[in-house]
Formats: sequence, C-alpha cells, structure tokens
Amino acid sequence: MVFSTSNTPGALYRVLSIFDKYSINMSKIESRPVKFNPFNYIFFVDIENNKNTENAINEIKKYCRNFKDFGNI
Repeated sequence: MVFSTSNTPGALYRVLSIFDKYSINMSKIESRPVKFNPFNYIFFVDIENNKNTENAINEIKKYCRNFKDFGNI
C-alpha cells in the first residue's frame, strides 16, 4: 500500500499504531519525498495480511490524505 499523511506531529504514528491495534505485521516501510511539495512524504508499506486487514485499512484511510492499496499476493 502507499499513503500520505498530513505534515503534523504524530500523523504517521497514528497510522502505524493501527497495524499494532489489529496485530498486522509490517514487513517493509519506505518513505519518499513528494515532488514539488517540501517536507511532505509518501509511505510505501508491505504488510502480512490477516483476518483484520480490511478493518485496519478502513481505519487507516481516515488518517490519510491519499491512500492506495495495491492488493495482495
């Protein structure tokens, strides 16, 4: 998945804490700067799906400016 958050203190923490809340393991996280938008980043995250993944994604979307789920394998 890929998402961006607001550039405010704790914004990324709020999203990442949802993975803990739903016992979802992150296998990768990577940040990239947003072109032409200083101090803003997009985050690429790989997770291990479980029965709570759909609920977690729905909650994560509430805290994100942009969100894209690339599906699973």
